[in-house]
Amino acid sequence: MAEAEIPGASGAHIPPHSPLRRPTWSRRLAELLKHPLLVLVIGALVSSVLVPWISDKVEKGRIVRQRKHDLALEVVRKSQQDAIRLNGMDTILRDYYRTKLAASRTGHQSDELRTTADDFEKAYRDFNATAWYWEWDIANQLDVDGLLQYSSLKGYKDLATTYSELLNQAARSLAHLKLRLVRGEDVKELAPEINKPLQDLNRDMSDKARSMGRLVLADPSRS
Repeated sequence: MAEAEIPGASGAHIPPHSPLRRPTWSRRLAELLKHPLLVLVIGALVSSVLVPWISDKVEKGRIVRQRKHDLALEVVRKSQQDAIRLNGMDTILRDYYRTKLAASRTGHQSDELRTTADDFEKAYRDFNATAWYWEWDIANQLDVDGLLQYSSLKGYKDLATTYSELLNQAARSLAHLKLRLVRGEDVKELAPEINKPLQDLNRDMSDKARSMGRLVLADPSRS
């Protein structure tokens, strides 16, 4: 008995309308992609849609990174200004203390005491005008501009709260010491207070400010 002929086998005849003669989907796709009009359309879409979209995303990312960098530097700059003003008021009080101590020994009141007290009041007014709320102003900018994710924004606000408390503690201690000096307390009894430096508070505030700046730079934006 002769073996049946397998259609499509080598040397076998395949009818013109046989399914075996129909092109596969991959062959059809390859032929379609070769069509000049389709190539032109794809090129137009890439150049008019995809390339501008990518460029826009890259530019927005650059702007966000620059904005966050500027705000992180602002945190550091503002905290340094706070430290400079606190140290300046501390220096004025030390000068007042030394002048008053000398006056208590000689029995002569010096006009320098009034001048020094006025210098402190001016320095304290300048401090009050610039020291408060800048950390919250930056927090609002980070929130409104969508520069931090929610968890990181909350972390920034927690650090800002601690920074504000430390700053308030330092300012209150200086104002209280000034009041005690001016109202006539025995300057010798104030020696431990006047010799108590602000170094610990300044260090703690500086640490918090650096942490705030690092958080702003490290966090991925929500945009």
